[in-house]
Amino acid sequence: MLDELAEYPLVDCNSLYKNHLLGEAVVLEVTLKSVNFATKLNSQSGSTSGHKYFDIEKFSRQDLPFPLPHMMVNQICFENLMMANNISHDQIVILYEPQGTYASPRAWWMLKSMGHKKVFILTDNLSECVERGDFVIRSSGRENSRYTAQYNSRFFCNMDFIKEALSSPWKYQIVDARSKRRFEGEEKEPREGLLGGHIPYAINLPFTTLLSNGQYVSLERIKQYFKELKLDSGKHIIFTCGSGVTACILALAAYMIGYKNLSVYDGSWSEWGLKELNNPIETGPSKLTINTM
Repeated sequence: MLDELAEYPLVDCNSLYKNHLLGEAVVLEVTLKSVNFATKLNSQSGSTSGHKYFDIEKFSRQDLPFPLPHMMVNQICFENLMMANNISHDQIVILYEPQGTYASPRAWWMLKSMGHKKVFILTDNLSECVERGDFVIRSSGRENSRYTAQYNSRFFCNMDFIKEALSSPWKYQIVDARSKRRFEGEEKEPREGLLGGHIPYAINLPFTTLLSNGQYVSLERIKQYFKELKLDSGKHIIFTCGSGVTACILALAAYMIGYKNLSVYDGSWSEWGLKELNNPIETGPSKLTINTM
């Protein structure tokens, strides 16, 4: 189970100010070059000078035998990347996207997996906050910083773990964040070499269901969606998607409403759906659906 975390992960400028979280805060604009939706959300427009970037691509492995995007780097590589940005493990990190929520939950999940204590996702528009005087960036990092990670492998799981979960469905639930048509195998995958469909026994909850105008819907609505899908907090819930990014939107939502036994399948469909791996695949509707109206 995931460790108890004291802070609620979503914050606005006003709450940061009231809780005195700005003094040593490092603002990281989360960026991601992707094959689809993320490209529109993660343009550089609206950037505010004085902060740094958390580039998901740079924090992804480049040494894999298959072309798997966005796989988590190892602890040493993560530490080096953070120190290159002059960030220490004891600093407050504020994650920010200029045009809505997409990749910041992935960055949050990665930082938490490395034991970073104080990480927040800003829900306000940073440029407007700075212009109003609500938000002052006082530090963009510490020179010669040391970053000491404490990796918790429970945040991410691999393909072998998924196969184990399939052999024990009474202990695990798998939730897929892709669109309904991709989940059902009706729409061609955006990455070459992938079959259509989903992992057997998986439930479909498109990540867009949990967002409205680029931000999370209310916790009550999230709770209702999870209730309709019969997600059991007593089971180990595994979230998957196309490449391990939007799965984190669901995982963070689950965490925010009190679920603790959570993992993200890092390879996601980019790995499971590879033709040459010959993994079991189902097509057609999810056995459980939700009313999103």
